[in-house]
Amino acid sequence: MATLIKKIDELLNNNRLDTAIDLAQSAIENVDREYHNTLILLKSQLRGNETDFGKNLITRNEYTQTKARILTGFQNLLESFPK
Repeated sequence: MATLIKKIDELLNNNRLDTAIDLAQSAIENVDREYHNTLILLKSQLRGNETDFGKNLITRNEYTQTKARILTGFQNLLESFPK
C-alpha cells in the first residue's frame, strides 16, 4: 500500500487529481466497497466541476474552490485507507 500512496502523491504533485482518484479506485475496488463508492462520488464531483467550468457555468474562483474541496476530501480518505 505504501507504493500506491507514493504513486498517488506523485500524481497529486503533478496536478493529476483525476488520475490519482482512478488509481485509488482500481486499487481499492475489491477491498472495501465503501471507500470505492466514495471515490466514485469524488470522481463524479470532479468531472462535474470540470464540465461546469468548461461551459462557463461557474467562475474560475468557484472552480478552484470546488477542486480544492475535492482534493481535501480525497486526501482525508487516503489517510484512512485500509492498510
